[in-house]
Amino acid sequence: MDKLNIEPLESFEIWALDRVTGKARSATVSAPSRRDAEDYVQDMQPDWIVRFPSSCDYCEEIFPEEELTSCAVEPDFRFCDTCIDKLS
Repeated sequence: MDKLNIEPLESFEIWALDRVTGKARSATVSAPSRRDAEDYVQDMQPDWIVRFPSSCDYCEEIFPEEELTSCAVEPDFRFCDTCIDKLS
């Protein structure tokens, strides 16, 4: 029988703005990554505007926008200096 490798789940607090009321909302979601948790909230609560933090697409740590560098091949992917050095 093949073993199934499942990523461990972490708990993430996701913040969003209610599109109708303008009030801040939050949800605590268990997911393998923050991005997965944000995607889940966005899918389940279409009236919520999920605020995506500026995070490195490799290590997923949050950084100020100006500290992330866009990938030359895929500009939508952004990386911190540490991860750029690892990936180079």
